[in-house]
Amino acid sequence: MKNTISLADFFDYLDVKCHAYAFFDVKLFRETYKKGLQAKEKAHDDFIKKIKAKNNPEILDFYEDSDELIHSYDDIFDQLCVIGLYISLETFLKYLLKQHWKYNTTKDNFCSLLKKYKEQNIDLETIGSYKNINKLRLFNNCIKHKDCHVSSDLSKEYPEYQTGNKLKIIESDIQSFSESTKEFRLELFKLVYGNIQ
Repeated sequence: MKNTISLADFFDYLDVKCHAYAFFDVKLFRETYKKGLQAKEKAHDDFIKKIKAKNNPEILDFYEDSDELIHSYDDIFDQLCVIGLYISLETFLKYLLKQHWKYNTTKDNFCSLLKKYKEQNIDLETIGSYKNINKLRLFNNCIKHKDCHVSSDLSKEYPEYQTGNKLKIIESDIQSFSESTKEFRLELFKLVYGNIQ
């Protein structure tokens, strides 16, 4: 049996559904980054060749050291992926609360959002991918608030990460976070809207 809703509610439903499917596209972000990095590396290598041809050792040493800087972009890229995935998820959580229940979520953090969903009898912690979503949140907090070092909160939940160590983000983390945010958003959408067709 299908639910029946008003036309206005149906348009709200469609609007929220569009947001539920508007994922942060890590694959596209990575492809764009790689193209940009390849262009930067090529320009850097061409510049080094020109300097070598001019035989100026002081300038050559300086620019050869900048090669390390170019490769540090990978760490920054991984951090941006984590932040982008988290922000897109948090934005969706706030948007759904605002659209469906008219909450003001401007100043809410993740914990206060959990409480607001519980007020609506939706326990986000029971969604299958919640554990990985929480890990994404903890990674995000380490990047933003701990200068990319492991927080005690992350270490408490995941003992393999030692408090104070540099947070290492690997490709499988990003892939896992990307898949989990998609699953989480779609599952939450189904919990809120049920079987509306």
